[in-house]
Amino acid sequence: RRYYLKGDFGKSIGLGKYSNMEKEPLRQLLGINPIQWEKKKTVSLLELENAVQNSAINLNLEEFVSQISGDLVLKSDEIAQQDKEYNLFVDQINQTSPIFSEKLEEAQLRNWFKKGNSSVKLFEQVSKAIERLPTVYTRMPVFSYQVTGDSHAFDLENPAGRLLFQVLSNLRPEGKESSHIFSEVEEKNDILKDFFLLRDDINNYVTVRGLVGVIDNHKSQMWYHSCLEDCSWNVPLKEILKMDQIHSIHNQSILIVENSGIYSILLDKFP
Repeated sequence: RRYYLKGDFGKSIGLGKYSNMEKEPLRQLLGINPIQWEKKKTVSLLELENAVQNSAINLNLEEFVSQISGDLVLKSDEIAQQDKEYNLFVDQINQTSPIFSEKLEEAQLRNWFKKGNSSVKLFEQVSKAIERLPTVYTRMPVFSYQVTGDSHAFDLENPAGRLLFQVLSNLRPEGKESSHIFSEVEEKNDILKDFFLLRDDINNYVTVRGLVGVIDNHKSQMWYHSCLEDCSWNVPLKEILKMDQIHSIHNQSILIVENSGIYSILLDKFP
């Protein structure tokens, strides 16, 4: 371990960690009498190397340890090799698109590098996705299928989805920052929405009453007639995002509540 970290074995080894049975062959190799041996706390590595070279083994210390433990490796060499392979990896993904090294942090890139060669294909998929980002709101499964032929390719639970999300997080328009108000899921949805991507626009809905949606300066007939009928209805996110404006039909303040039970009570109290 010392050689791996520092490139040498040091000057001596302590004998305290070894049992008498383990130390006896070493004493014999070094040619030290038992009385002197009892007093020894350490063994000089130079002394050990000389004893090994003058024995039938006839190896220097590095050769001797290599015979026992396998080839000696330096940490510095290992790191240099890893850096060389990492730089080749970065060059390879930059050939796909320079956006990755521009927008991803080095720690993120190194983490993808550790996942092996399979991650290069992910960068190719995500590069195509970045080039084909929608300009109108599109469901994520539809977008995934358009780019890869697999409707689940960019699910955030999948590697390609995580990589795409990392890039989009760093591509957000200036001034758009994470909000402490949002939950983690809401924050992810908000980032994707900036790029017209919707994770779930059908089961993600809001219940409304007395509100009119306006699109292209015209009242939405569905919204308007829901007010005339005085009914509550669930509006999917997909439909909400179509609207340019949403306001009260009576030009009153709008109450927004999180709890469906409280919402029902308010409707009873203030029809």
